[in-house]
Formats: sequence, structure tokens, C-alpha cells
Amino acid sequence: MISRESRAYSISRRRFVCASLAASATVVGAPALLIGRNAWARGKEIYVGIWAGAQGEYITKNIVPQFEADFQCKVHLEEGNTLGQVAKVRAQRDNPRFTVMFVDDFAVDMLKQENLIDPLPVEDRSSFRSLDPRFLISDNHGVGIAVSISGLFYNPQSTKRPESYASLWLPANRKNITLSSIKTTGGMNFVIAAAAVATGKSLLEAQYLGDEGFKKLAELAPNVLNQYTTPSQAASLVAQGEVGIGGLSNSKWIYPYTRQGSAVDMAYAAEGSFPGVNCQVLVKNSPNQDVGLAFMERMLDPHVQKRLAEFSLSAPTIKDIKFDPEILRYIPYPADELDKRGIKELDWGYLNKVRADWVNKWNRALA
Repeated sequence: MISRESRAYSISRRRFVCASLAASATVVGAPALLIGRNAWARGKEIYVGIWAGAQGEYITKNIVPQFEADFQCKVHLEEGNTLGQVAKVRAQRDNPRFTVMFVDDFAVDMLKQENLIDPLPVEDRSSFRSLDPRFLISDNHGVGIAVSISGLFYNPQSTKRPESYASLWLPANRKNITLSSIKTTGGMNFVIAAAAVATGKSLLEAQYLGDEGFKKLAELAPNVLNQYTTPSQAASLVAQGEVGIGGLSNSKWIYPYTRQGSAVDMAYAAEGSFPGVNCQVLVKNSPNQDVGLAFMERMLDPHVQKRLAEFSLSAPTIKDIKFDPEILRYIPYPADELDKRGIKELDWGYLNKVRADWVNKWNRALA
């Protein structure tokens, strides 16, 4: 969405360009003035890795073209999921092609530990200072731009609302669950939920008790119809009544279907839910980092944040944005809503270390 400032600048810039062109035949150096206030960015290019799906499509169509016009630069976009984007950054360590990557919060610490991203100049940029501090990730190595809640989803026409994770183990749910794969963040979260059911511990305590979670997960196998890696497909499966319950997935994948009238809704378990924070990172030693930082700041513009939130039904990370009650029904905003719902940031430094081990144990538990 084009901000009022961008529109005003675009109009004034066109007038300035026209006037300058008329005078360029007689005024030495006039073409250099055509660039305007963003002269430093003219002609530069950056590569940005964004998410696949509707959210990425919105950014491609509604944010990038205006940014390119304002800065007279070129932004090349490449879609992918978080682990795929991490793999690209690793592969290009010695000769980075991407300047900015969009990843989920768990990957920020992963990239930081491998020295693949640079800290952000938070104190030097007003856009970063407008953030709620909790969305500056891993000592300012990542910045959140959208927040949703990871939880269960269900078909309210065919299935009773699951009030707790423990209810998934009931015999009534035999072959009634589509489970997020361990290849996704939702799968990692589900191991923690299973450990909480097994031990009675909080989610924050249960994240360190993966072995207990896998024992409990093995008991769930008769109730699992299949596993998924694409949340939108799982949401359709539930909405069509082929299964009654799915999870864990971020609310941004489910609520657009709910809003359109499909038979699918989120269910936040009594044991608590998980945050889903979409982030940006600045790739270390990448080309044209000045343009990359300007792009990251554009994603934090209040007008961009508001329109992206209304489209994707994920909450902004900056403060003091006003929404209609209809939108607030779907997003955890302001950020204090995360606290009210018992949602806490996980220890991804630890979880990333055990991820490979958890993949193997998951496959054995659900063989």
C-alpha cells in the first residue's frame, strides 16, 4: 500500500523531473538532479528472498513496485520457505547474491550462530525504533514484520472444538487428525505440546523434554490420518470434512479461509500456544546493503504494516496502529495480546541444535 508520504513524493518528483528535463539542455549537470533525494540508490539492484503463498504475492504486487519507483532501483524476488532460504544463504556464504531474506523467527538465531547475517543498525534508523522491542530478534540480527499464533485448527461443523492438546489422544479422534510435518515449525511445536501433555509441564518447560514428547507422539499414531507441509492444503482438507482437526499451523494460514466462510477455525489449547513471527535479516557481506536496509524499513512503514496485516490477518510488529474490530478478531494486537494468551518465545538456540535428532525420532514415533 502506498503511503501518503510516498504519493506526495511521487507527485513532487514528477514535477521536478519535468522541470529539470526542460532545463537540461542549458544547465550543466542537470540530469544528476533528476534522481531526487534517493540519488544514492539509482540503478542499484538487490535480491530478496520472500515467502511463497498469498503473503509473498501481496508483497510482490503491492509493496515492491512502489519501492522501486521511489528509489529508482530494482528488486529481484525469489520465493521459498524458511529452511530453503537458509540453505541458499549457506550455499552463497563466500559470494552472497541475496541482500535481504525473509525467514521465520527460529532461523534468525541459526543464521546468526553461523555468522551469515549482520546485526541491524537499530539505533541509527527510526523505523526500527518504532518496533515493539520483543520483535528485534537474536540481539538485533532479525526484525519481525508480521505475527500470528500457532495452534490447532478444526472443522466446527463436524468436530467438537479441541480445548486442549490432550483431547487429540481420545479414541473419538481415530484417523481424524492431519499433523504438521516435523519439517515445519508446526511439527517442532507439536513435539513440545506432546511433551507438555505427557509431563504436565508448561510449554516453556516442555521444550527441553523432547523424549517425553516422542513417547506420547507414538501413542497418537492411530489418530493421525496424514502429515502435511503445506498449511493451505491442510486447511482445505479440514474445511472439506476429510479430517476434523489439524495442526499446528499459524493463524495467518487458517483465518483467511474462516473469514471467507469456510468450515475451518482456529482452536487455542488450554496449555498455551506458540508465536509465529515472520522476520527479515540482512545477509552478511551482501551487495547494496544500503538499499537492502531501505527495503527493510519500507516493510516497517505504518501504512505498509497496516495493509499487510489486513490482507494476511497477521499482526504488525510496530506500535500504535488502529484496526477495525473485525480485523482485531483475528490478530494478536497490540503485542500485549500475546501475553494475555500465554504465548512465550521459545528457546530456538536450543531447539535448532536438537532439530536433526528430533526429525529422526519423529519418523520412528510415527512409522
